[in-house]
Amino acid sequence: MNTTRRMIFRSILLLPILMTVCFIGCGDDDNGAGPEEADYTTELRAGWRSFSDQNWNVALEHFLLAIELNDQEMEAYSGAGWTEYKLGNGSAAEAYWEDGYIVGLTASDDLNNIRAGLGLYEFDNEDYSTAVNWFEELIENNPSYTFEHFEGFDAADIIWGLCESYYLLSNYESSLDWVQRLNPVFTADIATAQGRLDLAQEIERLYVVVGG
Repeated sequence: MNTTRRMIFRSILLLPILMTVCFIGCGDDDNGAGPEEADYTTELRAGWRSFSDQNWNVALEHFLLAIELNDQEMEAYSGAGWTEYKLGNGSAAEAYWEDGYIVGLTASDDLNNIRAGLGLYEFDNEDYSTAVNWFEELIENNPSYTFEHFEGFDAADIIWGLCESYYLLSNYESSLDWVQRLNPVFTADIATAQGRLDLAQEIERLYVVVGG
């Protein structure tokens, strides 16, 4: 339930960084316009297209150019953050997400992809209280959340993160509440050591069900 579990949760999103090598310099001409044609929307779309293809370095180039072209749009910051996260650069990802969050708040944008990213970053860094804040804010805003640019990551993964985070904070009651969002028939007497063990085992099982 500690280091191993955190590494497993991280694997929901972090794919082998070696994938990057296979794509550097490949197919870039198909992903965006040349410099003379560059505009924010074109670069943003090219960035997400490369991101979906797991072509992280090319995606980052497009997102950074989009920010250069228009630094008052949230989506490119979100894309740059997610790409840096995929590349294993958590601090850089956090910085882009925080900038995007500020820009998006001003424009009343959909910030849930940024909330998800910031929650994962804090989870990775074992700041479970802050992770909980981001995850709960996301679910409150969109209970049916889906990360549209990466298949298989959605509200169920976020809820699993809440189950695990609350458990690691020794807040077994809240952990159980969120577990029951994923499995309504599960019960455990969390006042007892056996009940807490049962809860831990159910969280382990749900990881597999949700996306292990």
